[in-house]
Amino acid sequence: MPNKIDIFIQKIKSDLNIDFDLKNDEDFLKNIKWDSLLNMGLLAHLDREYNLVIDFDDLQKYNSLIKLFELVEEKNN
Repeated sequence: MPNKIDIFIQKIKSDLNIDFDLKNDEDFLKNIKWDSLLNMGLLAHLDREYNLVIDFDDLQKYNSLIKLFELVEEKNN
């Protein structure tokens, strides 16, 4: 049975149609296939799914799927 972080990551990858290799702890902003549309989609996803509004500057700090999961968990507790 998948744990919470696996579900979180799978949902993001599915919602954003990420069909390229992206490791959970990778800095997605440095991935050659990551672009500004994925940035916008990710920000919208976090707002819609978790009522979490962050800006691009925050993405510089929370630049991996694991870091984003930890942020969502922190904000929801």
